[in-house]
Amino acid sequence: MDTLPALPLPSARTVTTTSRPSTYSPQKDRLMPNSELLIMTRNVVQAQQELIQVLQKQEPD
Repeated sequence: MDTLPALPLPSARTVTTTSRPSTYSPQKDRLMPNSELLIMTRNVVQAQQELIQVLQKQEPD
């Protein structure tokens, strides 16, 4: 029964140290290849252009 009151302390400590997801790694983010960034940017630009076209079609001329 003595172990039960001791449980909240370590769990509270681990919550503060592991607030970031375990998969997060700043090095991996920094080392993302430029090609991936270019593809992502291109996809965003393409989506924006499609959205603009849709909005323009909806507006009465």
